Amino acid sequence: MKRIFTTAGIVTAAWIFFSFQLLKPATEGDEKPKGSTIYFPTFQLTIGNYVLSNTLLNEEQTALTYHDTTEITFRKSETEIKFLAKRDTLHLYGEAGESSGNKLMQLIPKNSAEHFKVTCWLEECVSEQYDPNRFIMSERQTTDDYLKAVLLWDKNKVRWNRIVKYREMNDSAGFFRIPEIGDDAYSDIRNNPELQLRDTLVDLSGESANIATVVYKNKASYMGICSDFIRIERYKEEQLIDTKYIFIIDTYID
Repeated sequence: MKRIFTTAGIVTAAWIFFSFQLLKPATEGDEKPKGSTIYFPTFQLTIGNYVLSNTLLNEEQTALTYHDTTEITFRKSETEIKFLAKRDTLHLYGEAGESSGNKLMQLIPKNSAEHFKVTCWLEECVSEQYDPNRFIMSERQTTDDYLKAVLLWDKNKVRWNRIVKYREMNDSAGFFRIPEIGDDAYSDIRNNPELQLRDTLVDLSGESANIATVVYKNKASYMGICSDFIRIERYKEEQLIDTKYIFIIDTYID
């Protein structure tokens, strides 16, 4: 990947300035860390002003799910979250109510001769919407019968998905801007001729919002982005050395 620098001094000054902005200590009165850093064996990744976790947190930073340490271990301080990666693919939760889109990410290799290519990928999906009216607990003989019915439906429900490249992130002296997922991503699904989607609006909400917006194969369905992830390719000159994948799950909790 071609990288153009004017002078070593400009690169050094930019690195110092942005590193300070990313990792500056919390001011008095701050109650949560200001950034997150992931340490891989050969490089480190820092996202400024965005708190990652290996568990789902609410707005009070209280864990809603168990801490999964199969992929990563972590330490939390007043200024940042530090992770030690155990695997090439990581699944992490973002802080409640905050999007990772438009956040600044810095990659620092241990070997200064190496550089990175970073891209954002999407899993587009259409999936038959769950209808709680079909699964009434009181109509089932046992709880197991109810769960088996739901799992059987989930296994056989109408669905479609594909993985597509969304954006390539520009390398600015080791800094990359995480893209926001725009309306164009959803338009690509809706306008896909092979799906033959039809518009609808069916409210199947129960304890949580559950609204079908398209008809797919005669089933009221959800259309959207099931997941998105960052692919980080590490290069020495033009030779690809390894690849890492980071799934960042943005969480919005009512």
